[in-house]
Amino acid sequence: MTLWLKRPGDPERRFYRRANLRFVILFLCFGILCLMSPPNSGADEWYEGGSLHSTSVRKWKQASSANRLATAADWFLSMTGKSNKELQMELTAMGEVDYQEAFRYYASRLERCVSEKVGKRTVRQEDRISDYAEKCYKTLHGTDLVPVMAVS
Repeated sequence: MTLWLKRPGDPERRFYRRANLRFVILFLCFGILCLMSPPNSGADEWYEGGSLHSTSVRKWKQASSANRLATAADWFLSMTGKSNKELQMELTAMGEVDYQEAFRYYASRLERCVSEKVGKRTVRQEDRISDYAEKCYKTLHGTDLVPVMAVS
């Protein structure tokens, strides 16, 4: 068995060295670009993109938790603006960080309440989910509501 040893000046060896060096440079450039771009570039905020405002209970149950939370956030803002001026003023008086925490807290409570209500066996799958959102908001905040059907 003969071992083929390449001489240092062999053109084939230089070609492979250059190819490997190009690969390493490309890999490093790609890695640097990945590190430079922010992780959430182009991503929506948690409260954006809700699309379940006038869907059925069945679609609510099948939707992602992020979509349900974003829809509940829309409902919460809409219902609070229409029927609970005291809570709205309290929220707007908060600083940005406190407002975001409170907003997420209230939206999460509303989403959880709606999900629990529609999880019962007596609920018809064809019912409008916004009806349950109104009931939950009234339960949680004790106010009379204008129908939410037009929220979007």
